[in-house]
Amino acid sequence: MPSKQSHAKLSASLRFFGAYHKLPLSAQGPVWECVSKLMRDPAHPSLNYEGIRQAGDSRLRSVRVNDQYRLIVARADGGSASVLLWVDKHDAAYAWAARHRLEISDEAAGLALVEYAVRQEEPAPPSASPTAPAAQAAPPMPAEQPTQGNLHLYSDQQLVQVGVPEQLLPALRACRTDMDVQNLLGTLPAPVADLVLDVWTGEPRAVPVSQLSPPPEPQRIPSSAAPDTLEIALRRPGSARQFVSIASEEDLKHALKYPLELWRVFLHPEQQSIVQANFDGPALVSGGAGTGKTVVGLHRAHYLAAQVFTAPQERVLLTTYTANLADNLSTLMNSLCADDATLRKRIEVTHVHSLVASVRHRASENFTIVSDDLTHQLMADTVKRCDTLGLLASFYQSEWQEIAQEREALTEEAYLQVDRAGRGRGLNRRQRAAVWKVLEAYAQALDAAKREEWATATRRACHLLETHRVLLPQRYRAVIVDEAQDLGTPEMRFLLALLGQQRDNALLLLGDTRQQIYARGSSVRLLNIPIERRHRKLRLNYRTTEQIRSAASDVLTSSTALTGELLGADDSISLLRGPTPRVRVYTRQAEEEEEILTRLRGVLASGMAPEEILLVARTNSLLDHYASLLQAAGLAHFRIDGKSPRGAGIQLATMHRAKGLEFRAVFIVGCSTEILPQPYKGDDDEVARTEHLGRERRLLYVAMTRARELLWISASGKLSPFLEEPPKLA
Repeated sequence: MPSKQSHAKLSASLRFFGAYHKLPLSAQGPVWECVSKLMRDPAHPSLNYEGIRQAGDSRLRSVRVNDQYRLIVARADGGSASVLLWVDKHDAAYAWAARHRLEISDEAAGLALVEYAVRQEEPAPPSASPTAPAAQAAPPMPAEQPTQGNLHLYSDQQLVQVGVPEQLLPALRACRTDMDVQNLLGTLPAPVADLVLDVWTGEPRAVPVSQLSPPPEPQRIPSSAAPDTLEIALRRPGSARQFVSIASEEDLKHALKYPLELWRVFLHPEQQSIVQANFDGPALVSGGAGTGKTVVGLHRAHYLAAQVFTAPQERVLLTTYTANLADNLSTLMNSLCADDATLRKRIEVTHVHSLVASVRHRASENFTIVSDDLTHQLMADTVKRCDTLGLLASFYQSEWQEIAQEREALTEEAYLQVDRAGRGRGLNRRQRAAVWKVLEAYAQALDAAKREEWATATRRACHLLETHRVLLPQRYRAVIVDEAQDLGTPEMRFLLALLGQQRDNALLLLGDTRQQIYARGSSVRLLNIPIERRHRKLRLNYRTTEQIRSAASDVLTSSTALTGELLGADDSISLLRGPTPRVRVYTRQAEEEEEILTRLRGVLASGMAPEEILLVARTNSLLDHYASLLQAAGLAHFRIDGKSPRGAGIQLATMHRAKGLEFRAVFIVGCSTEILPQPYKGDDDEVARTEHLGRERRLLYVAMTRARELLWISASGKLSPFLEEPPKLA
């Protein structure tokens, strides 16, 4: 019977899980059985370790899974540690082993898996049938102009000092464009790739490279080293960037549900430092889509409840704006706390308006939220009765939401004095007074209809807490907010009221204004929340391939961060590679629909589970149409509505509902100019028009970054202007 200690000596590269996840379902079962056997008894004679003659590292071994597939593991002669590195069909696995080896530069860096040849691009998604309608490809990307970066400023010795393997220096020196560097980044360990990017862009992360001392000679772990060399290297902190130690078969089962379940046993050191940080005030974690902000939030909540705020009555709150994202977070937290039900009860996961309703109900205050349709009707009627300036109802609606509600200018005096920066149409004092009459009449119309907006309901709940009219049975010691850019000022003030005067480790915001899809998100600045030096940025993308990340980034324009500084496009990087996203334009909608059904069937036939596929549309009506098409085609599907648990089948969602979720394959349909962007319904306010278009772009970015491996975008008629010249899409 193998000892428990032998279990602890099985480790795995992050790349192994990615390779496993891409196997057809028919191959995953045998691989699981083989790995499980390896974990129970690595010396079992049936494992049949074979040396690989062409391997770049003599410690690499092949393990037979079945007639077709081979595991690639690292195992030093005489040692007990085994490291899972890759799994693939026989020839492909051996070719992979020929391109990779394990290295270590110093004691801090730990073990690294390094590739010494750029991988070939993976094949495109299943092709359409011969009879499928011809599609018009998106316009070709313009040739990228040489930039040469800032590598010429640094010597080879300095580049080795920051961790670049010496053997890669010629390839790095040969880079002339950003794309050259991106291609090379995929061959580097994650931390080294991050440093190379900083050097290339002229943004060294810590001490400037030019000031570094001469580097020590890099040390490659020789195959003739002591048998426990791998074990020692794996225990070093830097190894956690690429490897995870698996202590039990249960952990292995969770890890093989890549990618999100993998985080139960795997956390990068950069993320771990945030999770366990001792913040002496409000903190912010920012980063592009897929950089692990949510992962940090989940683990931070777990850490605080387990290690910091441990009394039975103390609670840690993990919250967000939308109900479906909160449900997803709750499911993930259940997994993270699977072995400790008592701890899970002290971590509350819910969306912010659910908390608001709970506080109001404790005060025995019943309320009804106004529907969007009634909101527009009441405002239109009010404007017709009270407007004296000839302004549209859409102007008053925006003024009410973005100025009166968001900036808490809810009296005439406050409205006459409030800063309206960001609103394109200027108003003098007389005009403001006239506008206020309309806004005041609208508020009275809401009262008469016995309806409330969420901002009003939230403000009332905040007042109940601040005046101690509602006393909660639990004490919230920490609040962690995912997708913080979507919260308005009333919601943020409410969460601050839950915390009271607490400061240390009390508030952590996770946000990316590039994903801001609502006309809110200025609460950090409006409430003067003092983030200061407690702003951590994540740059490595762990979700999507670089091809998808880059294509999505091209859709964006500049934006403003939660803390107020100007942001460019998504500056994260991904070390994953995959097919180039496809954009296809069809003459008729029927042709687009036929092709989508063909592609969906092809992806399903490749072994992908229906629940790993998302079909996303900009509007509810278009999504309804595709639901009918899938029904008629006999394809099981489920529509994500934010109200009920996720069901079986291909998942369907609007762009708004898709936020915070992820899927192996994403099909974005109906991206024509009539649908994306949605028509601007305001007046001639150019600032408002620009902001509307910005939100529509960010919606598309959110939809595109839900995809981990495969992204397909289609339209009939004229393609959306957001996609007319996509540099990275073909």
